[in-house]
Amino acid sequence: MLENGLSLRHIQALLGHARPETTARYAHLTDVTETDCRTTINDLINTIHVDFWKV
Repeated sequence: MLENGLSLRHIQALLGHARPETTARYAHLTDVTETDCRTTINDLINTIHVDFWKV
């Protein structure tokens, strides 16, 4: 589910876990999720614009 884009919070709710730590035990980083994380982080960084003349 995580690899298909469902958030860890939604998976937690579906499994009925009270604590996110419980769900995280079953979530393992795979090549797919690692690549998706890198892509998401890079996309976010690329949207940041800092005008150093105004800082």
